[in-house]
Amino acid sequence: MKSLIKVKPRKIYNTVVNYLDKNSAVLQWATEGIIKKNWGDKLNPYLIKVISGKRVFHRSEVYPWPPFTVHYCVGSHLSTAMSDPNASIWGSGFISYDAPVIGRPKAIHAVRGWLSVSHLKENGVEPPSVVGDPALLLPRFYSPKPSEKNILWGLFPIALSGLSRFIFKRENGRIPV
Repeated sequence: MKSLIKVKPRKIYNTVVNYLDKNSAVLQWATEGIIKKNWGDKLNPYLIKVISGKRVFHRSEVYPWPPFTVHYCVGSHLSTAMSDPNASIWGSGFISYDAPVIGRPKAIHAVRGWLSVSHLKENGVEPPSVVGDPALLLPRFYSPKPSEKNILWGLFPIALSGLSRFIFKRENGRIPV
């Protein structure tokens, strides 16, 4: 019970800040299960903050009243976003070719790829003209210093078909993607 009392005031505060401060945005990204380990989902708060300059809240950090726009960006959330009437989609994609398309979001500005465009069309939804994963914008906003270490192998966690990681061998000084 004590932990609920601690969490509630912060969520109330976040809700008020989000309502009053037009320089904030509410996003949805994976925070539970295996998918919470997905590198792309973890990019959402950072990427949207540096692109927009806005303070970012995860949807779970604010109460859903009064209704507000929830942005879906990096990740395989398009099916979930389609069923959210407050959703504004900025590059999400479907997790699979047979993902359900139920309902209609507030707006679809961009989707991740051409398979998502095709799936929307097949389900009677007008797709956006903009196609591309927002994660591809990361190099415009983040350029770390090269490592001093000579690392031959890289480990990238993903959430796909029950696999939780891929291993890549470094070739010619770069990790192939």
